[in-house]
Formats: sequence, C-alpha cells, structure tokens
Amino acid sequence: MYWVVDSQLVSPPSSAAAAVCELVALDMEARKFNVIQGPPYRHGDGRMTLLELHGALCVACSDRSANAIDMWTTKDDGAWSVEYRVEFAEFSPEYSSDMTTPMAFDPVDGRILLNTGTSLGYYDPKTSALETIYSVDVPDQDDDDLSSERQ
Repeated sequence: MYWVVDSQLVSPPSSAAAAVCELVALDMEARKFNVIQGPPYRHGDGRMTLLELHGALCVACSDRSANAIDMWTTKDDGAWSVEYRVEFAEFSPEYSSDMTTPMAFDPVDGRILLNTGTSLGYYDPKTSALETIYSVDVPDQDDDDLSSERQ
C-alpha cells in the first residue's frame, strides 16, 4: 500500500532543480512503513495519482503548463522513467491535466482508462487516440439560466 507525501508539508528545494516526491509504503506482512523516493517532479502545482502498471507502482504527475500527464515507473535498478506521456491539447476541454485521473491500464491492449469526473475514456498510447466510453450529460450554466427564465 502506498501514499504520496503532501509536498506542502515538505520544504521546497533550494535550487531550480526538480524536486523529488516522497512516497510512504506500508509492508503489510512486516507491518512496517518505509519512505521511498518517487520520480523527479518538475510540476509542483500538478496533481499526483498512484496506480499499478504491469505489476509495478506507477506515479502519474500532471503537468498543467503542457496540459499533459507523465506516467512514471521504476526499472529493475530502481531508477524512475517516464513510461507514458498523455497530452490533452486535442481532447480539451473534455479532458485536461487538471481534471483527468488515470484509473487503470488494460493488460490486454495497453490502453489507459481515464476519469474526468464526468467522462470515462480509453487512451491508446500506441495511436494517441482517446475514445470516450461514457459521459454524463451535464447541462451548461446557460441552459440552466434559460430554463429558469421560462418558468
């Protein structure tokens, strides 16, 4: 079981170099907590999500300035590397790095399940295509104003 350490609780790095996020790991068998270094994190104002990728820990970091999410995994030597980068420019405003959370990876075809709170979609890293599989019909604010004026 893993948790991300809140970066607000840790002092900022003294240089412009990338900060390193920290993760807390609970070894259920040994009943011990360990602090492990996460991937280098250059986007201090972005969101982080933990999930599993190919049986290994994955840290998804949103990059608001590029409207993208980087998905980091560890290699056998323990070094972190970006496995996938999902860029949302062509899928905006329905999908954006601010609102989208990676939920799971399809082990059969490698697609990434994304959740925006109002839409679910599969992103295919091989083709960079995004297929929305479910979307909640949320009325626009303008529609609400018009319906209240008619009553």
